Amino acid sequence: GPEGLLGSLLAAALPAVEAEAGPAVQSVAGRMLLAGLAEYALLPLALCAQVLVGMWRRNGNAVLSQATNYAKVMPWSMRLRDRDALLLQYVGAHVGASALLPRIVHRFGLYPWLSVAPSASPPSG
Repeated sequence: GPEGLLGSLLAAALPAVEAEAGPAVQSVAGRMLLAGLAEYALLPLALCAQVLVGMWRRNGNAVLSQATNYAKVMPWSMRLRDRDALLLQYVGAHVGASALLPRIVHRFGLYPWLSVAPSASPPSG
C-alpha cells in the first residue's frame, strides 16, 4: 500500500482505501478526491514546463529560477518534481486515464493542439 504522508492522507480521506486491500478505489467520492489531488501536482508541473519553454519571459528571472530549481537542481527536483510525478502516477493508477488525462491536457494547454479541426487553412501553393 501507499507509504508516508500520502498514504496517511489517503487512508484518512478515503475509507474505501485500506493499506492491505490494494489499489481499488470503489467510491465516486474517493475518485473525485484523488482527481482533485492531481490538480495540486499538475499546477507546478505545468507552470514549470511553460516557464522553461519561455512562455513567462515578461516575469523576469525570478520565475525562471524557481522553475529551474523545481525541475533541474538536485536535491530540489527529487523532493518536489519527483513527488508530484509520483502523485500523478498514483492517481492515474487508481482513477484511470479517462479521469486524469483531460486534467493534464487542460493544465498544459494542449486542447488547441489536439483539436480535430485545423485552426487555419493550410497555405496554398
